[in-house]
Amino acid sequence: MTGQGNGAPPLRTVGLIGAGSMGAPIAGHIHRAGFELTVCDSRPEALAQFKAAGIRTTRSPADCAGCDAIFILVATAAQMHAVATGEGGILSGIAGDGPRYIAVGSTVAPADVDALAGAFAGTRVRVVDAPISGGVVGARRGTLTVLAGGAAEDVAAVRPLFDSMGRTLHCGPLGAGLKTKAVNNVIAISNLLISAEAFRIAAANGLRFEDLIPALEAGSARNFLTRDADYAREVYAAWSGSKAEYEAVNEIGRKDIRLALELGKGLDLPAVESLLKLKESIGDETLENWRSVARGGDRD
Repeated sequence: MTGQGNGAPPLRTVGLIGAGSMGAPIAGHIHRAGFELTVCDSRPEALAQFKAAGIRTTRSPADCAGCDAIFILVATAAQMHAVATGEGGILSGIAGDGPRYIAVGSTVAPADVDALAGAFAGTRVRVVDAPISGGVVGARRGTLTVLAGGAAEDVAAVRPLFDSMGRTLHCGPLGAGLKTKAVNNVIAISNLLISAEAFRIAAANGLRFEDLIPALEAGSARNFLTRDADYAREVYAAWSGSKAEYEAVNEIGRKDIRLALELGKGLDLPAVESLLKLKESIGDETLENWRSVARGGDRD
């Protein structure tokens, strides 16, 4: 842990709320970076590995209110509001000064983070939006990008926490990180869907994945799935191991595209609207495409 360079004392204690497929590996990085960690999740099974490692755990978000910073990593806006201001939430647990920072890693609407900041206006809490790009593979590898929005001094104060899981980009004032993430996700989801089908075309025509990926990376098809063959396989494997995992990532994708369309309300966006329709209609054929790439990319 290091000082923030803005006169604020360094963060020592961190609460992480939401130890799911993203939150669990992120919690590991935070702990290894030397922060005194509390992991909160409503599911006892999600907490078991942290208990076994001697890390403080709780099922009550209010128990995180004494931490210097709290990182919220739940799936939906409703869950974010519940853990922050609902019964047994962070706000109810504040005694004395309470936490200095709440960072929202969840992909929600900018208006939801504005509302959260308003709910804590009577406290010393500063809110930062901090959606993360890089997916489950990035979370496991510690190569995420945190797209932070908020006052410059607030982002500087929590940067050591964010940097424990990857790198941090300050995108602008509160809400700017989420707006950036919405744009990012439209492009990333498009790449995820079309790349798998393109990889299947390549396999059907005898192209080796190890030869294909460098060619794509060097050309105009370059995207996050062309950095190397092993990474592409790992990405598709992470989301196709089970039907439940596949359906979960598709539901998140549909939510993210709807958020982007809401931000673009009043604009003519036929491609993004078509992307949502496609995301709503895909089924087992796409699951099999993803599994094919995960298996090797050049073997059908």
